[in-house]
Amino acid sequence: MIKLKVSYEKFLDWMNMKIENFVRSKGSPTGKSIYYYRGELSKIYQKFKCRNFDMDTYGYVMMFVEDLKAVIFPPFRRKRYIEVEPQDESSEEIIARTISPREYHIEDALWHFMDKGHLDELITSGKICFEIAENDENETKSFRHVPSYSIIQLGKFVFQYIPPSIRKRNKAPIFINLTNDVFWIKLPPSMRWNLRRMVFGLLYIKKRFIMPDFASDEMDKNKRLSMSNDDYKLYKKITERLFAIITKNIGWDGRKSFGSTLEYYNIKRRMKFERFQIELREILIKGINDGLKKSYSDSGTVYYIRSTDLVSIDDIKLAENELCHGKRDFTDIMKKFWKF
Repeated sequence: MIKLKVSYEKFLDWMNMKIENFVRSKGSPTGKSIYYYRGELSKIYQKFKCRNFDMDTYGYVMMFVEDLKAVIFPPFRRKRYIEVEPQDESSEEIIARTISPREYHIEDALWHFMDKGHLDELITSGKICFEIAENDENETKSFRHVPSYSIIQLGKFVFQYIPPSIRKRNKAPIFINLTNDVFWIKLPPSMRWNLRRMVFGLLYIKKRFIMPDFASDEMDKNKRLSMSNDDYKLYKKITERLFAIITKNIGWDGRKSFGSTLEYYNIKRRMKFERFQIELREILIKGINDGLKKSYSDSGTVYYIRSTDLVSIDDIKLAENELCHGKRDFTDIMKKFWKF
């Protein structure tokens, strides 16, 4: 058996080259920016720029993001829930291909837009950057994600930093000026703070409470695990209470991670999570509309999208009012939200 010793830097260089070749073969949008893994950055730069992106792969944070992806722009619905302006098939195709180059229908384009890791970055950092690139396959524009760890902002100027290995292979400068070619989708400060607090809280739970101390100590000593009923009850009570406190402002229930609350408070938390979903969806739609406006400002046609036939803030206010005043049964209040 032959063992090959390959350095981590050479492996990343090979991986980025494969990605670039794949992108070119598929006729993806072309622009000024260059996509690369953050592993190409120096350790000092990573420590400075990437401290907000260490999102766990299998823990509560990814569960939260996956739950949002399923409801922000639902992938499988019989009725259409997004309208486009102008209302014709050619306009819908232009908008869909701008959002996701290989899609023709707006709902599919939005679903794939969320499924490319954009929502992950928006949740963890509070903002996400897109370059307006040319689509090689047709005359439309296309939104091209520029990773935040490669972005440097100096006032109103936006630059992308290119590390030495990528710079050498692509014959690119050390900084690429993207000032006039990008737009941002940003969360408001209050939502950003609540998400940041929750994300770090969930990471703390995963690190400290996935396995109780009394269990990990015995495993470290190679002893047989002996968990008393009292120890387990105390451990479960602490983790459920901590989880409820951390997710309070957003209202996420962690896929029923705690179930010892009364039905009234369960529904109240569900209302809060529904409100958060609606606000986040409207922020995304507004950001996409800003990108469409900037992309086609020279064409004379104004393209934009809006949501329809989805739960609105007014529905949430009505449900909260009925819940507080006891006007309807709990089950009847929740029927409208079970559809989605």
